[in-house]
Amino acid sequence: MIDDELIYLKKAFFKAGSLDVKVIKPGNVFMQSPGHGMLAKQFIESLEAIIPLLFDSHYTLGQKIEYSVNASFEVAKCNTNLGIILLCAPIIEALLKVQRNNVKSEVNYASNFESFLINLRRTLKNSSVEDTQAVFRAIKKANPGGLGENEFADVRFETDRHLLEAMKLGAKKDFIAKQYITFYEDIFNQEIILSIRKNNLNKEKLIRGISCKNDLDKFVQKIYFNWLIMFLDSHISRKFGENLAKAVNNEARNFLLDKKFREVDSKIKNVNIREPSEKQLLYWDYSLKMRKINPGTSADLTVCTLFLAYVFMPDLGYF
Repeated sequence: MIDDELIYLKKAFFKAGSLDVKVIKPGNVFMQSPGHGMLAKQFIESLEAIIPLLFDSHYTLGQKIEYSVNASFEVAKCNTNLGIILLCAPIIEALLKVQRNNVKSEVNYASNFESFLINLRRTLKNSSVEDTQAVFRAIKKANPGGLGENEFADVRFETDRHLLEAMKLGAKKDFIAKQYITFYEDIFNQEIILSIRKNNLNKEKLIRGISCKNDLDKFVQKIYFNWLIMFLDSHISRKFGENLAKAVNNEARNFLLDKKFREVDSKIKNVNIREPSEKQLLYWDYSLKMRKINPGTSADLTVCTLFLAYVFMPDLGYF
């Protein structure tokens, strides 16, 4: 039973990670559009390399993060997924604990959501100085764009801080660090995750509504744009400054409000939603990449949100 549950979690993570490059997300790398010196193939290869490490119960949280970044570099030769690893490693650790607590039966993760949250908090609170040191080495190895010496303390040197304490120092500038110290508050407040937590009927309706490729595209894009519009992308802020991050945030808002888009009736809110076409999505993608702008944090948060959706909604569609 444990092996079956482990396979289930690994598949959920692979689905989320592969959708990251299967669906058009302007500014990011995807199948039709390489960018920032990277190809979609590198992201898939990195994903396959890190899955065995992230789900290995013999490793500590810090080891999972460090070993996964190293393995990713072995195949991709660049930083393809540091943010995804940092976001998802504690979540995976918490899910594995839920699994071990239900060793005699098949795990219904949706009905164990509160247990998952408790284990996630424990995972982060119980992290050690050794975990922090391993995370520092991973961040230093990945060398994400615009990393400053005041973020996560200073990753260039050894540290005697526990992981949450170190993340607290970087939380104002890095949105992923913020998720650690708020125990993923922003992610759990996303519409799709709130639906899962409430275990309401809308969840089943949502699953039925995104069973085909086009609807799944829109589902992923909705999550991505939600992150891009609700918060300033900290990858852009670190690399180019907050003013450009604000400009891209405004661009995203204006992009979705463009009157040229096809109007779609919404029975839920009795308003018209404007839906960009593939051509319009690709045009904005081209514009962002020509300016070397990559909303990488928004992409990482999208993967994390999708991973949770696949774990807690096993009937969710996939290509």
